[in-house]
Amino acid sequence: MSFFKSEPEKCKVFLSIIDIVIADSIRTNFVVLDGTFINLAEVFNMKDQEIVDREHVFLKHSLRAIKFLHKNGFIHGNLSITSFWLKFNPKKEAISIHHYKYIEEILLADLEYCIKIKDNADNSEIKKISEQRMLSKPKSYKYCALGLHKGEKMCMKFDFESIYYILVELYEKKLPWDKFCDDETLIRREKERMRSPTYDFFRNIPEHLAEIICFIDKKSPDKVPDTEDIKKRFYHYLKKKSFYDEDNYILGDSDYTRAAEHYRLIRKRREESKEPFSNSIYEEIIGEDKKQKKVLPIKQLKI
Repeated sequence: MSFFKSEPEKCKVFLSIIDIVIADSIRTNFVVLDGTFINLAEVFNMKDQEIVDREHVFLKHSLRAIKFLHKNGFIHGNLSITSFWLKFNPKKEAISIHHYKYIEEILLADLEYCIKIKDNADNSEIKKISEQRMLSKPKSYKYCALGLHKGEKMCMKFDFESIYYILVELYEKKLPWDKFCDDETLIRREKERMRSPTYDFFRNIPEHLAEIICFIDKKSPDKVPDTEDIKKRFYHYLKKKSFYDEDNYILGDSDYTRAAEHYRLIRKRREESKEPFSNSIYEEIIGEDKKQKKVLPIKQLKI
């Protein structure tokens, strides 16, 4: 807490703490936060008004907040959709023809379970607590990294994986394990399947953003993660949608995005024609396409 008080200007990625109330009778501390912000979970299913670029603004601001924590030697370790708070921009809304809502900023709020991973030599109690948290089980399996299901040690890149699951939830309006959120085995299985470009749950999240999880998996658990590849995919998609104009973020398609785009295209065609579709049917279609390519006659060159 002393760090955040000593660096107020640098800590603008966090929701302001107005006061801390200590209730000795129940041995609990209460943190009073800035009341002008709304929790992201509260506006998650807002139906009466459209929120412009909600997913893009979330990704941009959440990456900024977590990068700040990591650079200062902290791991959050417990991110969820309720970790973030937002403020709307009333001026933009007032001039909007369709009365759309515009997010002004998104800030991170819950810091009580953060893990300090460096400069602990002067405080043995913080060191002990941090070591315990590094090895403890997740408080919730809904947004935790796949590695924590496997008993791996907490690391910085796991924060980005949690952000990824929140991003999926914002795009798809739910997570694939919502119906069995207490069953760790089923949640782990879905997180493993989610790495595939032909994961059938994905309907709305763009292919370039869905691929982010593959880049997170490749990051070293022992270093501060470089988020440049995540940022490239983020801005590439914005450019593709004409919301952003920056030549430095033009990307070519990868094996993942090509496979994902082809899968979604075949699925869409089958659904529009009311034909059955599944992963096994898709594999059969792919197999037939490969056979046809092999038997195509070779055209003779005209001399």
